[in-house]
Amino acid sequence: MEALIAVLVCLLTITAVLAIHFRITALKLMEETDNKIEEVNGNSLGQALQIIRALNANVASVKLDTETLKKNLTELPRKTMRTLEGSTNVNKGAYAEWAAFHTLCREYDRVIFFNSVFDFLCIRHPSEEDPGTVDFVDVKSGRATLSKDQRVLRDLIKDKKIDFKTVRVKVTS
Repeated sequence: MEALIAVLVCLLTITAVLAIHFRITALKLMEETDNKIEEVNGNSLGQALQIIRALNANVASVKLDTETLKKNLTELPRKTMRTLEGSTNVNKGAYAEWAAFHTLCREYDRVIFFNSVFDFLCIRHPSEEDPGTVDFVDVKSGRATLSKDQRVLRDLIKDKKIDFKTVRVKVTS
């Protein structure tokens, strides 16, 4: 909610700055027009036409800038919402992982955080009632789906292509 309020404040600030920019531009054009009219009074008709053409070019460029600005302003809320939704989804995912961690700690003897292809490696030791298990856990929220690497890992586990290996390394001092 705070992020949404911050975005709205930013949008209002941008709108105010743009309004000030347009007002300043309009005032400058009015001042230039007044100056040019004074010049026309002392010059020939041909020079007056040149001045009018120059003023028309200035007005056309301001109109073009206005159109570009209007286009950018209409796209801004959509882009901002997309950014906010992405940020919110990341935060929801992090919250979901945190909540899952606490739930998993009650169900398993060891919960190891990985945050790689999967989020947690969970180990339940064998007991008289339970044969024990090692589970690769990935936490998803909303409509999130498995990544390519996660699907490959899932399929390897389903096909029982999993092993435990010890690697010995000689270290000399």
